[in-house]
Amino acid sequence: MVNKNSHLETSLEDYFKPSSYKDVPLKPSLLPPNQDALNRALMYLNHNNVVTPQHAEILLNAIVFESRLAVLGDMHERYQHVDYAPNHKPEWTPRRLGGRCAVAQIAAIQTAQNFGIPCVGFNTNKAISVKDGTAHFLTHVTLPICDSEGNINQTSFIIDPTFAQFMRDMDESEYHPLPGGALCTCEEGKALAIKLCQKGYIQAHEENMNLYFSSFSTRPLNKPALEVLDDALKRSSVSTMVCPQDIDMLKNHLPKTPPQRVFVQPSSRHLH
Repeated sequence: MVNKNSHLETSLEDYFKPSSYKDVPLKPSLLPPNQDALNRALMYLNHNNVVTPQHAEILLNAIVFESRLAVLGDMHERYQHVDYAPNHKPEWTPRRLGGRCAVAQIAAIQTAQNFGIPCVGFNTNKAISVKDGTAHFLTHVTLPICDSEGNINQTSFIIDPTFAQFMRDMDESEYHPLPGGALCTCEEGKALAIKLCQKGYIQAHEENMNLYFSSFSTRPLNKPALEVLDDALKRSSVSTMVCPQDIDMLKNHLPKTPPQRVFVQPSSRHLH
């Protein structure tokens, strides 16, 4: 059960129904982070300026959890105050997730900032022409991950907690195949769709990003996918130190009463 002080006063399980699309389960992972493990990961990052792969997973899961909780909060509030049919309760389905990527990503950005993790929010139309694909808001984060041999790699991830909104068939009014269907045309793409729908993030390496960006476009990419990503990040203004005007622009997508948040101490790390 969600904390009674939150406006999500129901079991999180009530928001999900068993569903899948092209054999991809759409039910996300929504386990609250273990607070002790999260605090240990944050302390390790703050003291050492690196994380282990295990710490990285804990931090990424926490960011996605906050993001998805914000989406459920937005659903709950809007369906409480808008004159919808009684059976239109908030549910984690492609139709209900549509248009809520901004809600998810502003929560992701704020959480990553609170953790002291460099992040950039951007839209797919910064990477792919709007006429060629579907506009979708994402967050890019970078973590310095130290492997078992002591090697440190600046590892990039894409946070996309609401990709399941694209896991449905096209409507008659839609001109392009949705990214979910496009991604599931090969086994590698289907595996990526499973990660996105369940975990809500993927590592941003060439293979993943080629599959991901290609699913949003009706044309082949004209350059390597990581170059497409780099260009998009350079053209985006919602970055580690988020501009106040960008936050204000996106806040109208957020629920008026924020959902119960995981409490963490703001990071003392100075990021450049």
